[in-house]
Amino acid sequence: MPIFGRKTVLRDSIEGWRSSGLIDDTTAETLLLDVETRHPARSFSSIAILLGVICIAFGVVTFVAANWDEMPRILRVAIIGSGLWASWAGSIWARSRNHEWLGQTLILLSCAIFGAGIMLIAQIYNMQGNGRDAVWLWGVGTLAGALLARSVPALSLAVLVFAVWGLMPDYIAGSSKTSVHYAYLFWWVIGAVATWWMRSRFAGHLSALGLVAWTLGSSAIYLSNNSADMLFLLAALACATVLVSALLYSDGAGQWLRGFEPQGIIYSFLLTGSLLFLWYAATEITWYSRSRSGLVVSYWWPGLLALLAAAGFALAATRRANQNRYDLIVAVFFAFVYFVLAGFPYRIPFALEASLLALSVWIIRMGWRLEYHSLSNSGFIGFAAVMLMIYFRTVGSLLSTSLFYTGAGLLILAGAVVLPKLMKRREKAS
Repeated sequence: MPIFGRKTVLRDSIEGWRSSGLIDDTTAETLLLDVETRHPARSFSSIAILLGVICIAFGVVTFVAANWDEMPRILRVAIIGSGLWASWAGSIWARSRNHEWLGQTLILLSCAIFGAGIMLIAQIYNMQGNGRDAVWLWGVGTLAGALLARSVPALSLAVLVFAVWGLMPDYIAGSSKTSVHYAYLFWWVIGAVATWWMRSRFAGHLSALGLVAWTLGSSAIYLSNNSADMLFLLAALACATVLVSALLYSDGAGQWLRGFEPQGIIYSFLLTGSLLFLWYAATEITWYSRSRSGLVVSYWWPGLLALLAAAGFALAATRRANQNRYDLIVAVFFAFVYFVLAGFPYRIPFALEASLLALSVWIIRMGWRLEYHSLSNSGFIGFAAVMLMIYFRTVGSLLSTSLFYTGAGLLILAGAVVLPKLMKRREKAS
């Protein structure tokens, strides 16, 4: 089933079954009512309320900032404090009148005022510090407010604030060298658990995007700071590979993420593909190729652990007849390829290019089989990006590029012809 528009697909399917005579009118109406009950549509007024609260938050901040120098200190603090507590009081009142969404958005307003208050009060009293600490404090307060009030908009803001904090460069804090901020992972886990608890898909999307952005940014920072040391990037790639296997297993069995598995699979492949592109780019750097003269055994450890984990998921899926067991076996193959390539001092010609193409084809095929059309579309985009990358790089010469394209095309065509026949023979034998 497609990831987006699920409610529309269900309604269209029910109407199609009714028109085909598979179900009667009474059953169709019962199913349609169940769909409406399980997937209630959010009215436009709720969106308007959210946008209005966001505008008010920006209005309060800009008004205070514009008139800041002309206000006495006590008045400045009073404005911030009164706005903060008025938002909380308004949220309590709205929820007591069964206006749940209005109450949640007012919590968002209070969290926005809280963040602005941190910055503005620091200016009033000339508090010494750095911007990263202020953003961290804003994120902690917003997350606490979201958990106490169970506010999805506030949780989404907290996820965004922590993502910004995790990617902020160190020069804001007075340092001349940017480092990897591992503490972000701790707060990301808390936000992810809160997202699962509140069943918020929007916050889930923001959380996944934040993790992808932090991982890619941190990998680039680690490469830059450590003379192209690939250990962090390869460890991140290993984690992404395990994440793909875990989400595929959950999608075919337990639904640990309460139906967010399809979206999670897309983000995990986005992370995996982006890390492979970064790996490819890193091997282009001349000082990287000069800095490695032999096999690097330590680079194999992340891949080995990922290979064992992927094999464990595949074995469990095979024994329990998981519907995604085929894709889990393919994931083991990719984990093995990355494990083998990790320790070599130089790029093996065509190896990364071929693995990227194979990964995109696998994603397209998986999305087609599972009817996750967004997954297939992402695979097509990845395939086009790889083809363009290879073309502009030319793999040494236009002739070798032409041979690579031709060989890849023949392999794909052979797979399209041979694999269906093998699957049919297997089905007949079983």
